[in-house]
Amino acid sequence: MAEGGCQYEHSGPPPLETMDAAAVTDDLGETFDDVEMAATGINMLLNDGFEEAFALFHKYKDESALMHSGFSLVFFMQALMSFEEEKLGEALKVLQETEKKCSTNDGFVKYFKKRFSKKKKTPEEEPSVEERIQQQVIVADCLLYQAILVFTGQDIPSYVKGGWLLRKAWKIYDKLHRELSQLAEIVSQTHGADFSSSVDPSSIHKGAHSEGGAAVLESTPTASIEKPANGIVHAPIEAAATNDRLDADLSPEVLGRLMGAVKFGYGTFQLSISMVPPRILKLIEFLGFEGDRAVGLSCLSYTSHSRDMKAPLATLALLWYHTVLRPFFALDGANQAQAGSREAECIIKEKEGEFPNSSLFLFFQGRIRRLEKKNAEALTLYQRALEEAKGQREIELMCLYEISWCHSLALDWKNSRDGFTRLQKESKWSRAYYTYLVAALVVVVVVVEVVVVVVVLLVVVVVAVVVVIVVVVIVVVVVVVVVVVV
Repeated sequence: MAEGGCQYEHSGPPPLETMDAAAVTDDLGETFDDVEMAATGINMLLNDGFEEAFALFHKYKDESALMHSGFSLVFFMQALMSFEEEKLGEALKVLQETEKKCSTNDGFVKYFKKRFSKKKKTPEEEPSVEERIQQQVIVADCLLYQAILVFTGQDIPSYVKGGWLLRKAWKIYDKLHRELSQLAEIVSQTHGADFSSSVDPSSIHKGAHSEGGAAVLESTPTASIEKPANGIVHAPIEAAATNDRLDADLSPEVLGRLMGAVKFGYGTFQLSISMVPPRILKLIEFLGFEGDRAVGLSCLSYTSHSRDMKAPLATLALLWYHTVLRPFFALDGANQAQAGSREAECIIKEKEGEFPNSSLFLFFQGRIRRLEKKNAEALTLYQRALEEAKGQREIELMCLYEISWCHSLALDWKNSRDGFTRLQKESKWSRAYYTYLVAALVVVVVVVEVVVVVVVLLVVVVVAVVVVIVVVVIVVVVVVVVVVVV
């Protein structure tokens, strides 16, 4: 599914330290599997190989839409963690370019000219079903990532623009999810495969089932040609997907991977929207969004077991939900902060072979220990994560935040103050909050030092008084003895 059209000449590497595309020098030869290559790049990224991941995606970004998508994803993650204006602008530019190159927007006039033209189309002019779906997923992903970056502006125009981008992304995800559900039924009838969210995508070609979860795929009628708000002509996939083309373009394995790609965005929307307050949720649903937490978790779980390159990101999203969102929003009750630790532990054990020394996975292991109130073990894991993340300042700061809180829980005020002081100076996020914490800890340290000095002085005074009393008693005893003897 190589996409020669997705070409982007970047003026230079992003402002990541010492990134160089020459780091990847091996030649793939004749066989180029962009799916495996993209997955390899994301694994590098999550195994603390930002430089290697960028080099890989940069080298092969012109070979396929998928590699170009991974190229822009590296920019997005770096910009989001750093929160620097230059990186945010750079990431937006790359994402917009990826969206433009992978969109199929020809407008209504050109679309219908092509559709009803008497000129015979060559095989090269007609993209495969897999390529069409993949391009549309990439466009939706780019819109979602752009919306997140725009929201960092934290002003009304940013919120309006971000909401508009989210709306466009959601319409694509929702439509693709419904259409792929229809295709899944066709392929299931042909090959006997099961594509429900409770099934491990790796076993789809065998029709194997796994336990847990609920199916979220429903049959939907064939839709007519529509032009979504983003201007992309999105013809129904089923219209071009005859049985012959399905057999040729969409094997059960390919369809399973594409469903994983769609379910990442679809599930992220469902899960995120389900977290908003009920009153606001009604308004959001009125605007066309959906927020079903069970569906969101099921979709992310499906993606995490798929061959799509975003599978590790779905795993991180699940870990974030179980270790951060569940306790923060008290979804299991005020006294059930560690309710999600068991699920998170199972996810980490399942994936530890793929990411043995990943700073992000070590970070989430530390979160689990924090939830289990094992502060010493959590501190050790966070410190390991900090060491593994050397050179990746944003991940270092994320680990340092948790380390500083662990020191506070252990009443190690000085180390906690030093950690938050560094965060105050280097982090672009919530500087006012870090300033407040540093000020509070400075007061605590001063108070503790004053208390220690006062206690020491009191001890000295008490000891001195005791010594004086002892001396007086001895003198009195000696005098009495002398008087008696005399």
